[in-house]
Amino acid sequence: MSRQPVTISFWRGALPHWEVVDGRYFVTVRLANSLPRRVIEDLAALLGDVEQSDYLNKSRKYFNKMEQWLDKNTGDAWFSSPEVAGIVKATIEKYSRLGYWHMIASVTMPNHVHLFFRCGSRPLSQVMRDFKRYTGRACNQVLNRKGMRFWQREWFDHWSRSVQEDDKIVSYIRNNPARAGLVLREDAWLL
Repeated sequence: MSRQPVTISFWRGALPHWEVVDGRYFVTVRLANSLPRRVIEDLAALLGDVEQSDYLNKSRKYFNKMEQWLDKNTGDAWFSSPEVAGIVKATIEKYSRLGYWHMIASVTMPNHVHLFFRCGSRPLSQVMRDFKRYTGRACNQVLNRKGMRFWQREWFDHWSRSVQEDDKIVSYIRNNPARAGLVLREDAWLL
């Protein structure tokens, strides 16, 4: 059964963001220095001046290319530290308790985080901005980094269009550590 979008907002910075009523969002947010500059430039060119009508096709290409590079772990990988990854996991749980989002699935990879949730009491843009600000400060403090950007400026988001797509997203998140070669079985990933 397909969900019909009722747009709340469609905006873009470097990336397009499409918020819909009762949206279930698959969000990927990566560390600031997790991709080489040339890859970031290639990704930006791939999106170009994306409009709502092109959004789905172009965002899939963008995500696939970004994910291939992230899984290579070529840059910062702060979440390899259980203490740093623990900050993110604890914040995900805290935001669920506070009702900011209703988390369906999540995984913390060495250099990025996948989240699949339905917004609660706050819009997507606000909850993501607050999540990044809080976790970025806390993680930088543990890492003894001052005045340095922790997360990328924005995040990649995609709203799920059906229950079948929900299932695919959950499977993707659960299988990401094994697909990236970090573990042999999906249930073996501890971070």
